[in-house]
Amino acid sequence: MIKALICLVAIEIAVLVVLLVFKHEIVYGAVPSEIKASWYGRESCVNPDCLMANGEVFDENEISCASRTHYGKIVTIEYQGKTIECPVNDKQSVNYMDRIDLSKRAFETLADLDEGLISVVIR
Repeated sequence: MIKALICLVAIEIAVLVVLLVFKHEIVYGAVPSEIKASWYGRESCVNPDCLMANGEVFDENEISCASRTHYGKIVTIEYQGKTIECPVNDKQSVNYMDRIDLSKRAFETLADLDEGLISVVIR
């Protein structure tokens, strides 16, 4: 009886570990995910110095992006056959957890600015 309980507990722990590892891979980019992407420029700065979450001054002409779930990582962003490597060095508002905000330069590398909001794949 005790051996059976120990086996059940071991199985439950193994399942939890697998679920946690899989969740970690999805959140941190090991598993590709499709997400909406918009762009922002200097006029979107929320502070006078236009500082990003990492303390650097935001430059809309550099490739960078803002994301709460990928902050501090470098992500690969794909759109219609075009790909960029983009450092996530800013965080966006909690109201936009379901998308990534690209700098003006990063967005226009992938699409025309007039598109405004596109569906991209992030790895």
